[in-house]
Amino acid sequence: AEHLLQVYRRIPLVFARGDGSYLFDTDDRPYLDFDSGRGVAPLGHANPAVAAAVAAQARTLIHTSNL
Repeated sequence: AEHLLQVYRRIPLVFARGDGSYLFDTDDRPYLDFDSGRGVAPLGHANPAVAAAVAAQARTLIHTSNL
């Protein structure tokens, strides 16, 4: 709360991992992730093909400046 603008109420929930269309909290309870956008990959959480592509790119070049 100290570092976030309080424009909406936050729920006391911590996601520990994702798998496909589901997120899992620290007690391993599943939640269907139907919130598109805000950095969510449309291919699901922990998609093996996406993870492999990101890892391959990271081994080659991970960031360059646009300056």
